[in-house]
Amino acid sequence: MRLTALAFGLALPAAALAAAATVEPGGWTHVSKMDSAVIPGVPGFLLGGAKKPKTRKSCLSAIEAASDPQALFRSKKGACVTRRFTMAGGRIDSLAICTDDRLDSPLTVTSTGSYTPVSYSLRTVSSGTRHGKPMRIVSSASGRRTHGC
Repeated sequence: MRLTALAFGLALPAAALAAAATVEPGGWTHVSKMDSAVIPGVPGFLLGGAKKPKTRKSCLSAIEAASDPQALFRSKKGACVTRRFTMAGGRIDSLAICTDDRLDSPLTVTSTGSYTPVSYSLRTVSSGTRHGKPMRIVSSASGRRTHGC
């Protein structure tokens, strides 16, 4: 389902990054999962498949790790404007406003979590309206540095 993919992909859109934040360069394995969802017009039985964990791999270059470790979380899905992003002291906090043609209003995407140089864990809540009714998607994600690039 494209809306749930949007919610996963928009967990942490591009933004300025706190200089103290550091993650190790290399290959990362990410696992994301929709924990719950209320999406008007989408029957619950269709959401069941979206609740299965999804795994992806990425590579964070040494340059990105040193100057922009948020690149680890970027997705090419969706159009978002970051309102707040901090990654410091082992904590991640993000607020973004994202647009999607299938939604009545922009989607508010809030992510909170923790990180170490070799791992992270996030909880994301995406909320907005669809067909004039409130929608909400709660997802979780984690990642570990697992391999070389």
